[in-house]
This record gives sequence, structure tokens and C-alpha cells, in this order.
Amino acid sequence: PIPCVPWQSQTSGQYQRRVHGNSRQYKNVNSRRVQNKVDLQAEKEMFELLMNKSIQIIVSSVTAALSRPLISMSRMGWSTWESVGDQSDYVTSLHQILLKDVTTVAKLLSKDYHTYFCNQLARAFIPTYIQSIYYSR
Repeated sequence: PIPCVPWQSQTSGQYQRRVHGNSRQYKNVNSRRVQNKVDLQAEKEMFELLMNKSIQIIVSSVTAALSRPLISMSRMGWSTWESVGDQSDYVTSLHQILLKDVTTVAKLLSKDYHTYFCNQLARAFIPTYIQSIYYSR
């Protein structure tokens, strides 16, 4: 269901902060001398573009997996039901897919990118969910 992401989305700055903490001893070492010579803005923009595209692909994959239970929900003959239980099979399927896929993605992404992923997943899934409710018989 989730495409393989061949890298951890942890920038070198996040890695340094995790390994060395917010140590100020590294901050001023040759910073004035090389500050004007190093420009990583293009690389930063390319990395952000790559991360955004990767997250969109993962969101599409999760949304596609979630569409299967929604299709079964919309095909149910709701008018023929005489009683309602605690939880339908499609709700259990939705829960299992979300639990498995979102947990996997959470392990791969940094906190900021995970938040972005969750926002994008909600934006993609909620309209599909509402549409499935309207198409229910």
C-alpha cells in the first residue's frame, strides 16, 4: 500500500541537532568567512519539492487503499437492514488501513513532514468519504 521511501526525511540540520544538541560552539566556526560563499537555497527548494511530491504520492496510495472499504460501504443495501451493530466491516477496514499506513509513515517522516502528511491526507480523504456517503443506497 505505501510506496517505498528510500530515505529518511531528516535534514542534516535535524541530525546535527539530535546528535550534538543546540551547541553554540559550532555556530560561529568560520561562519563569517564562508557565509557569503555557500548558497544552498536551490538545494533546499529542490529537497522541499521532492518531499512534497513524495508525500503526495504516499497520500494517493493511502487514499486508494481507503477507497476499497468506501466502495463496499456505498454498495450496501442500507434500506434492507433491520438492526445495526457496534461497528461495520468497512469501518474496521478503514481503521486498520489508517492505523497501519499512518504508523508506517510516522516512523519515516520528521514531525513537520508528518503533520503536512496528515493535513494532506485529511484534505484528500474527507471529500471522498463524504461523496461515498452521498452515493450510499
